[in-house]
Amino acid sequence: MFPNEMYFRPEVTHCPDCGTKLKRHHNASNKIVATLEGIIEVWNMAYHCPDPVCGKPKRYFRSVQADALCLKHTSYAYDVLALVGEMRFKQHMTVTEISEALKERGIPTSERHAMRLYEWYLTLLRASLTADVKEQLEDVVKEYNGLLLSMDGVQPEKGNETLYVVREGFSGRILAAKNLKSGSKTELMALLRPVKDLGFPVIGLVSDGQQSIRLAMGETWPNTPYQYCQYHYLKDIAKPVVDLDRKLKTGLSLRGLREIEKNRLKMTIPLKAK
Repeated sequence: MFPNEMYFRPEVTHCPDCGTKLKRHHNASNKIVATLEGIIEVWNMAYHCPDPVCGKPKRYFRSVQADALCLKHTSYAYDVLALVGEMRFKQHMTVTEISEALKERGIPTSERHAMRLYEWYLTLLRASLTADVKEQLEDVVKEYNGLLLSMDGVQPEKGNETLYVVREGFSGRILAAKNLKSGSKTELMALLRPVKDLGFPVIGLVSDGQQSIRLAMGETWPNTPYQYCQYHYLKDIAKPVVDLDRKLKTGLSLRGLREIEKNRLKMTIPLKAK
């Protein structure tokens, strides 16, 4: 099956200096890109100003939209990277399972490529911490008089690094994210330091029961109200009940049930007429 071809032209149609209409010069790039919707062949056309008076014949314009389909020097679209991140951290899938799941979707890959996709996802997550975060947080502080910070660690499987994410609760904005091997109090405080250096007031802290997280956040913002995450709180409350229920089910003896069913079945069958 051949990939669908898509041709892109620069969004700029006229020379920004002289106003002359741009003319196609050559193909800037041609690559195969795997997306969740299918495989596509992307052609990015390069245009230039044909006016010799302008004096910039070797300045080329290309499509921003085409370049934004995937990371440079890669052939996987951003929607594939986002799915890999979800499978790794939300569904706790191994690299092998991710590779197989992508193949089932028609995305050619291997365990090695799946691992690279995971690493690129982490790179994008860190890159999402843009410079405009301070302006957004100023609006949050104006409305709520401070920030509500939460921290959580996600470990896909035991023995692997844990992804720690710091989020602002009112806006949902990610403020920091990093893969850590140990997740000690010292490492977590280092992760929180840039957030503290922003200088905004913090009116509340939220986390699960991991001691190193609570110590790191508590020492970074002392005397700030601290709340245990409601999801983890309710989950922990239910755990003893679930354990008891499991033991009760294990202790139930179903022997003799089959004999009772047989006797009940005989009672419901009508006697044949003599």
